[in-house]
Amino acid sequence: MKLFLATALSLWTLSIGIASAAVVYPDPVDHSITEIVFPGDYVISEQRLNPHDTAIFTYMSVKEVLIDNIIVEGSGIGIDSIKYGTTSPPNISFDLIIGELGESEVAFGIIPGFHLLAMQRFSIFWENLASSPVNVTASFFPVEFDNPVTPVPLPGSLPIFLSAIGILSVARLGVRVR
Repeated sequence: MKLFLATALSLWTLSIGIASAAVVYPDPVDHSITEIVFPGDYVISEQRLNPHDTAIFTYMSVKEVLIDNIIVEGSGIGIDSIKYGTTSPPNISFDLIIGELGESEVAFGIIPGFHLLAMQRFSIFWENLASSPVNVTASFFPVEFDNPVTPVPLPGSLPIFLSAIGILSVARLGVRVR
């Protein structure tokens, strides 16, 4: 009887240990990060997402800027289940995943660059569809927009255009006379 009780007690202790080892995640959370973008400042935003969490990284530029490319990164287990994009719901998966499935992985992707006007906003949306926590990061380098092309005013370009037309018509007339 003592052996039976000892075995039952040890199995009960073992079952409590196994049950307490199970990870319980809190209810899904919608994370939000807002950043002001200044030309020439490297921007990096990161967030840990538990299963079924979402995040929105929102950026607003103080000046008119060019953003070449936005590098997005993720790390964790099940990174192939992460979705990101500039629209909601996000629908882009990572392009490059490094690591073994079921083990910790690292992933990279690119959001093509664009022109951002002063006081204009854009957002990057994230969704964790994996069954474990992951870390997500977005980074980019905004450059001040400087339009190097100076438009030629119409009064200045009109005489040049008319001179070119006149030269071409004289040359054409000279070919017919011969």
